[in-house]
Amino acid sequence: TELQAAEQALTTPCIGRQEGMASLNQLLAQVKMKVWDPTTRSYIILTVPEVFNKYSIMLSGFDTDNPAPADLCDLAQTIFAGFTEQLQQKCIENLESPVDMSFDANFARFQRLRNHATKMENEIHQTAHIAASAAQPSSYMGQGLPTT
Repeated sequence: TELQAAEQALTTPCIGRQEGMASLNQLLAQVKMKVWDPTTRSYIILTVPEVFNKYSIMLSGFDTDNPAPADLCDLAQTIFAGFTEQLQQKCIENLESPVDMSFDANFARFQRLRNHATKMENEIHQTAHIAASAAQPSSYMGQGLPTT
């Protein structure tokens, strides 16, 4: 009968790719800063704005007419888990506890973490640049002091 056919279709396990079957929380948890680039066959590190942009795209459809799921994960905590270890160390103290899990409060914590992570990423890049500059020999090395 039609009822039995519908029941069988609903209970038959899916075979093949199941990207469309993942929940929003699962999709958000998959966003990482360190990603494999098949073109270069190496890992690349996305910038903080690139990672947060991926989240924003997934969250862009929610508003008062189309609210976010009631079980939406803590956005700040989830994106923090996808940071590089170095960025996690810089941001751990600014990771807020989720007292209010309303979408607005959740998104506000997410935005504050984004702002802090952007500053910390810039600090990491500046430190790396200074270290790289210090490791290069100066053009005056071995020449003595310039004379006047």
